[in-house]
This record gives sequence, C-alpha cells and structure tokens, in this order.
Amino acid sequence: RVPVIDGWNAAWPLPQSSRPLLEGIVDDAGLLTKYRKHSRALLETQFQPAKLGARLDRLYALIEDDLRDDPFPRRRITNRTDRSYADVIASMKQFMAKRYETARAQLENPGPRPARVARRPARGDRGDGPQPGKSSLDAPSELVVVSNSHDGVKLRWKDNATGERAFIVQRHDGAKGGRFRNVVGLPGENLTSATDRNVQPGRTYRYRVFAIKPTPHGAAGTGVSNIVTVRVRR
Repeated sequence: RVPVIDGWNAAWPLPQSSRPLLEGIVDDAGLLTKYRKHSRALLETQFQPAKLGARLDRLYALIEDDLRDDPFPRRRITNRTDRSYADVIASMKQFMAKRYETARAQLENPGPRPARVARRPARGDRGDGPQPGKSSLDAPSELVVVSNSHDGVKLRWKDNATGERAFIVQRHDGAKGGRFRNVVGLPGENLTSATDRNVQPGRTYRYRVFAIKPTPHGAAGTGVSNIVTVRVRR
C-alpha cells in the first residue's frame, strides 16, 4: 500500500508501477515545470482546507439526522481514534489540512528526484479488481454461451441474487486450469447477459460470472457460476 500523504510527492508524479505518460512528464524538464505550475494553481483553487472544510460541513448537515439511525456506526470509522461522526469529520479536516500543507511545501521546494518505492500489494490484493466470495446460493447459475464469433462471445446466466449492484465476468485463457481474471464489468441489477468482445479467433476461453452486493463491510462478491468453455470461431 502507498501512504496517502508520505507516499506521494506533489512535485514528482512518480508512478508506483509502469506508467509511460507520467514517466514522460518526469523525464522532460519542460513538461515537469508546466505540471508543477498547473498543480500549484489547482492546489490553491480546489484544495484550500477552509473551502473544503466548509463544503464538508454543508454536506454533513444534509445527512446528519439520518446518520443517527445508522445501524453500523462503528463500521464507518477508519481512524481508530474516532468515536463518533463528529470525530470523523474532524479527522477529515485534519487530513485535508495536512495534505494541503505537504503538497504546497513539496511544490515550493521540489528537491532532488526521489527514488521510486515499489508498491507492496496488500494481503489478498491480486491487482485485478473485485473477486468472488465463497460458494453461495445467490451466485449466478446456468451460465451458457449464446453466440460465438470473432466479434465476441455472448454469455447468458440466471440471476439468483437480490439487491446486487453489479456483475463481473471472469475469463481464463486456455481450456484447462489457470487463473481467472475480470474481463467484463456490468453495473446494475437483474442482469443476465454480457458479451466479451476482446477475443481472438481460434483461441479457447473459459468463463464464469459472479455478482457484487453491498454489505456493512463494503462491496463483496457472491459465489461464482458454473464454468463454460468456448473456442472462438474463425
């Protein structure tokens, strides 16, 4: 994980992984100068702590009464020292002020180019987005291939979930074993079909699908559907 304040330098937009566009800016003195000029202007017009704090207060006032009925208040807290929603708001204001002052100091005195620090994935972070949960009754079922051509593979399934917010289609390149990766994301509920258009004629793929549902701990995946195998027609 990259620390939000100490792990990112406003004057040196160094990516934690390969990002050709950002690396091109850092390596070009002229582009880096323009980047810092625009960054300073953006910092002063959009990230002034007083302005952000006032906006935060206005937004909080809109939902303050509703939050009193929140059944999971402690699960909304990410800062261990916070004990209430008022504490959460205060912590957010402290963060905004610290981030602003840090970014301003970095832009005023960039200093030497810092060494790149490789990102260490969090435990369980596979770097490819949401993942399915354990086997469950609300997992999609009856997954089938509806059509198959060089233009794409269309899939259809039965939706068994309620209150879902999205569906994820996963694919493994090959006829056996291997790791499934997310290839199609579909926001919405009661969805039963999707098309993977990023296919190559003659290649064999295996597909499965799962739903995304909200929980008190955040979004979580249902179990996965059955797996179907298809060889793309030429």
